[in-house]
Amino acid sequence: MLKRFLAFALVSLMLAFCFAGCNNGNTDTPTDVPTDVPSDAPTDKAPVKTAVKVIYPKDGSKTPALMVQDAIMNLKGASLEMLGFCTLTSDDKTEDDGTFEILVGTTDRAISTEAKGMLTTYLDFAIIYKDNKIAINANNEARLIAAVEFALSKISLKDDKVVYSGGEKHLEVFTEYTMPNITIADAPIDSFNIVYPAKANNAEKKTAEQLADWLMSLCGKTIGLVDDSTAESANEILVGKTNRALSTEAAGEASLSEMQFSSIVKDGKLAINADAGSGYTEAIRCFKNAMTKSGGNITEAFDSRWLTFDEIIEISVGSPNIKIKDNAVEFYKATDEQMLAYPEGSNMRKNATGSSGVRLDFTTDSSTFAFKAASGNCYDLYINGEYITQITNATSKVFSTTLDTSNEENRVTLFFPSDGVGAISMVQLDYGATCERQKFDRKFLIIGDSITQAKHIKIDSSSFAHRISMHYNADSIIYGVGAGIFNAKILGNTPEFDPELIVVAFGTNDWARSYTAATIENNMKAFLDKLKELYPDAKIIGITPLWRKDAGEKKAITFDEACALIKSIYEEYGIPCVDGEAMMGHDDKFFADDVHPNDEGHKEYAKNLIEEINVFI
Repeated sequence: MLKRFLAFALVSLMLAFCFAGCNNGNTDTPTDVPTDVPSDAPTDKAPVKTAVKVIYPKDGSKTPALMVQDAIMNLKGASLEMLGFCTLTSDDKTEDDGTFEILVGTTDRAISTEAKGMLTTYLDFAIIYKDNKIAINANNEARLIAAVEFALSKISLKDDKVVYSGGEKHLEVFTEYTMPNITIADAPIDSFNIVYPAKANNAEKKTAEQLADWLMSLCGKTIGLVDDSTAESANEILVGKTNRALSTEAAGEASLSEMQFSSIVKDGKLAINADAGSGYTEAIRCFKNAMTKSGGNITEAFDSRWLTFDEIIEISVGSPNIKIKDNAVEFYKATDEQMLAYPEGSNMRKNATGSSGVRLDFTTDSSTFAFKAASGNCYDLYINGEYITQITNATSKVFSTTLDTSNEENRVTLFFPSDGVGAISMVQLDYGATCERQKFDRKFLIIGDSITQAKHIKIDSSSFAHRISMHYNADSIIYGVGAGIFNAKILGNTPEFDPELIVVAFGTNDWARSYTAATIENNMKAFLDKLKELYPDAKIIGITPLWRKDAGEKKAITFDEACALIKSIYEEYGIPCVDGEAMMGHDDKFFADDVHPNDEGHKEYAKNLIEEINVFI
């Protein structure tokens, strides 16, 4: 409400300036307006006398005090003229002049210190009412807000004076501490000081303060927070590069990358070090996780689990060609031999040199998952088979998310972008967390053109190929290349991948290129001959081209003739054939353009294709 008053005041001032400007240059002064009003002439309304001052510490948060001011103004039924009735200021900008004061936090008034002294555990709050003052105090902002809410429930106005019905003193003792007996290296937590460098950077100071607040909120006991100019004590939590020997040991000689930190527990001390703010953020998260898992007793160093490149490769799916380059793991959907089948510098080579269809897929008992990409702009995250989010600009920042620890394990699936090469530089889990590649029920090889590659859709993982892979829990290679045609040269042997089912989805570009029936037949037969040679035991399903809006255009043969030809060749080879034109409705709502299905189209395509596949497997 106060904000609305201030906004109204600002608008009023602006209008006043506008009206004043309208009179500039107007020499026709009305005769009924006096021009010689003396400066000491009485005005219609006297200034509103301040009845209440709300005061907060000069270095403290203003938020709880604003709550008080807003509540008092509401009680007053405040209007624009009443803005001065209740003022808000820091303690260094106002003197005690006898006006009623509501002191929020540890101000420089003695009564604030008295209220602070009433606190017996960390999450208590205290309120004192005497000497024309109300003092409200607590150890942290969350509890100070709780104290303010309690105090406001006892405040009313009578004849423009504050009436407080909460008694002279009120102490709210907090008793529901979740870990009252925290220890580190078997020493009680209230024997510790948290120590940060005398010249700490913002990250070090903030981390020390957050650790102190969190620990005291858990146990209710007092923990010292000091810089390293303080004499060394037996038990210390050292944050950052302090002058203590254990801090130097924790820092080591090697620099730490983003989100990395080091920790040591030794001789009654815990040292935490990082080189970046994100590293300290991760340190706090891991400290909390270790404390929770240990039941409140940390006896050894804690860390995140940073997967090695070999471990990242182990949980990958859909890449027959993996390279470690520039401190990252690159994943390709095609072998080098397959990529060479496309002309160098062509769009088809670019489409073939990518990671569409690749994903990381694993189960873990970690409470968090984080990763950073070295290349590839857009990744899709699924948890337990459910789409969670699309991560854009994945190379510019570390992405991190929490996992539901009420589940014994969670399945994490990270889908790579359909365009460009996806490369991962970091995957991070909780310290000691399990990480196992997803166990699959089937193996699929899906080969096709830009539709298989998932071109022109918003969520890459919503492609029909990904959808059928997820539906059947299939370990799959999805080899989709934009502008692809039947071409035996693009097939390459993947000896470590023996698919149970192969889905072939070519033909639309063969027709669009105006190939003759003879050319299509020769190319398709050469392709199928090689496919059967490479995978003699696999079942193969062929799909004729999907309906397209420009199917009526004149080419070497009609679109219908091309579809009929492709179907007849599949039948000649004894390969079950799916009618592509029946996979989606011939409706604009399913298409991103004249040819490519949109996200909804891929969903419809997958649904109908699954019904067809069920007949054959």
